[in-house]
Amino acid sequence: MNYDAIVLYDDTCFVCRNFAVFARKSSYGKLQFQSWQDFAKAPPTPKITESLLDKPADKLRVWTGETMLEGFESWEYLLQNHPQLKAIAWAAERMGLQKQTAAVLQSAGQSLKNACKNCGSRRPLR
Repeated sequence: MNYDAIVLYDDTCFVCRNFAVFARKSSYGKLQFQSWQDFAKAPPTPKITESLLDKPADKLRVWTGETMLEGFESWEYLLQNHPQLKAIAWAAERMGLQKQTAAVLQSAGQSLKNACKNCGSRRPLR
């Protein structure tokens, strides 16, 4: 597990913010969480380009310490690294449904975000 990884969420979205609070608590300190807004203001490394930081907070992202995972790849990362999701990942792997499981989580998360009243605007944060 990469302890330099940061799970990034939209702090203006009620759904995202509450997901982050729950996921942070249930990860027992094994994952870091930070709002996209705070991350974009003070990126942890110069490897993160301006074009990346100008993206809207429209999806779950994970900064691995080397690369930025977005959407589906972020959910794959969480399935493999979040203590409470490892059982789901284990079951999905046994059935050969790893990609489909991450896709369902991505779709459900995006649907909830789309239903959020604060998420209508998709303009860049900076």
